[in-house]
Amino acid sequence: MQICKVEDYISKELSFHIFEEEGDCSVNDPYFHWTHRHEFAEIVYIVSGSCTHTINDVSYTARRGDMFFMNSQCLHCYSSSQPYKMIVLCFSPEVLLKRISDKKNASYFLSLAFLTEIQSESTPIGKFSFVGEERVWIEKLLKSTLAEYLAREPERLAVLESYMTILIVTILRKVHSQSLVKNKEVNDMDLL
Repeated sequence: MQICKVEDYISKELSFHIFEEEGDCSVNDPYFHWTHRHEFAEIVYIVSGSCTHTINDVSYTARRGDMFFMNSQCLHCYSSSQPYKMIVLCFSPEVLLKRISDKKNASYFLSLAFLTEIQSESTPIGKFSFVGEERVWIEKLLKSTLAEYLAREPERLAVLESYMTILIVTILRKVHSQSLVKNKEVNDMDLL
């Protein structure tokens, strides 16, 4: 098992690293094919194609619009025989905590990514699916963040921190809306 170390991915200047990965998750790419874990948190968004994402020995189909949040020490790997594209954002959990004023929400968000429980047979905790306008918006945000990261323009730190805050709040809103839907479904079942 490969362990991805903080110093290999995250610079002290930015406290996060973002990159785009394209390919077919072949056996020649150990980062994706072999089971690995990180010393940092990771957000993965599937931009195109599909792959199998195995998290703590449970496999999920990942396709365009799917986002996974994984905390440090989460075991996972990818496999696919077809082309895919994903954006990967690696960051220290401390970055997340300092950007969110409500510590209760931050703790809940971090706990999601341990992926020790499954909400249903097909949806892991820490997996979010974006569709329609919501998907267009999240893709624009991630691509803008990646472009700013690669451009290395003056004052990029301020812009990147703003993008990161927007991304985290967007995910928190998604968690909240999924929680409301799930609670409504449970309440509706109780009425039957």
